[in-house]
Amino acid sequence: VLIVDDDVINSKLFSKRLKKRGFSTQVVHSGMDCLRILDEDNSYIVLLDIVMPGMDGMEVLKEIRSKWTQTQTPVIMLSANEEVEQIVDCLTLKANDYITKPANIEIACARISAQSSLQRLSKDNIKKNQVETINSMVVTFNHEINNPLTIAIGALNRDFSKITEKRTVIALESLYRIARIVKKIERVTNDGDVEEETYADDRKMIKLK
Repeated sequence: VLIVDDDVINSKLFSKRLKKRGFSTQVVHSGMDCLRILDEDNSYIVLLDIVMPGMDGMEVLKEIRSKWTQTQTPVIMLSANEEVEQIVDCLTLKANDYITKPANIEIACARISAQSSLQRLSKDNIKKNQVETINSMVVTFNHEINNPLTIAIGALNRDFSKITEKRTVIALESLYRIARIVKKIERVTNDGDVEEETYADDRKMIKLK
């Protein structure tokens, strides 16, 4: 949990209370420090105070949402203001939740846990989709290998004295194509980071990031 609040004493006290309940926390006292940390690791659940000098919480929220989704980086706004208009404004800017200050620790823990569960489910779903995409890609690449392999075998499967220069070039081009496909398979199985792309022939293929 990343606590962003210019009130040094209250934020540290709240951090200690969260730690006692099993949460790992980090405290910063400005919007710029919050964004700097998220640029290094965007997996935090952010408790973001609205009223801060310099860059206020609403501005920080806008910047966060310009980079990361609600499931990637959940943001719970903190404010002593209970006006409906401000709560609606925060939710419109895609804050995940809103807690009024002084925050009840049990309510805060419940809401943080809820966002943590949603964040974890989203990551699990992304991993599942990646595995399915990789499996689909391997099947596709296996099919793509068959065609140049058949061409290479056909070009070379005869009396060597009758193999022309043209047939040799065709065989080499086919083998190079197979080598490129195998290289892509190696990268995907090592990295596991893929996305789908539709090529000009309207077949669904895979593109490495």
